[in-house]
Amino acid sequence: MRAAELMARLNPTNIRYDVGRGGLPELTAQDIAAAIGMVSPGLGRELMCRLWWPEGAQLAAKELDRLLMEAQLGEWRRRSDALITAQLRAEVAESDRQRRVASTAVDAAKAEQWPRVGPGSPYAKIRIAVLAEMSAACLCPDCRGRGFVMIEGKIRGCATCETSGRAKVSDRARAEMVGVNRETYRTSIAPVYTWLIDFCQASLEPARREFMRRIE
Repeated sequence: MRAAELMARLNPTNIRYDVGRGGLPELTAQDIAAAIGMVSPGLGRELMCRLWWPEGAQLAAKELDRLLMEAQLGEWRRRSDALITAQLRAEVAESDRQRRVASTAVDAAKAEQWPRVGPGSPYAKIRIAVLAEMSAACLCPDCRGRGFVMIEGKIRGCATCETSGRAKVSDRARAEMVGVNRETYRTSIAPVYTWLIDFCQASLEPARREFMRRIE
């Protein structure tokens, strides 16, 4: 059973899940909640709750936003530092070859820069949009969220979703969620958006695996 299905049992419902089927004991809500509590604290666990146990995640909404903001700012700082380093190397270059290499590095670092941080910056809206997209449970139609498919009896990474398990969301839809036009999204928002959603997925998977180990 998937972690999402187990955690969904903690959401309000009129169905009882603590009654065994065929004489076999079922996991209780207490069992599931205890397993969540044993997952290592951090972004992965907070994402699990936000996506699969919304009622429980309400108490930690600010903590999740803080973790996402710190991740964004950390990456923004890394890219800014890379540009400064490249510019300093260009400044001290002595030969024509060194200057050419340094100039190429500066151009590459400039291309990797994210929008400025401060009033009016898009980072908060991107965090909200990414969580909304992940919460929508838009599963890939080919692999049904698994990230792999069976081809001629062999397990292969799903080419349709590039092993993410998610259905592709258009630039237009993402632009609307962030509140910008499609051109602005493509030129300045897309790198931040795709980085953050990939970062969230990478953080979620270890927490999911740990939860399933705890629940066994």
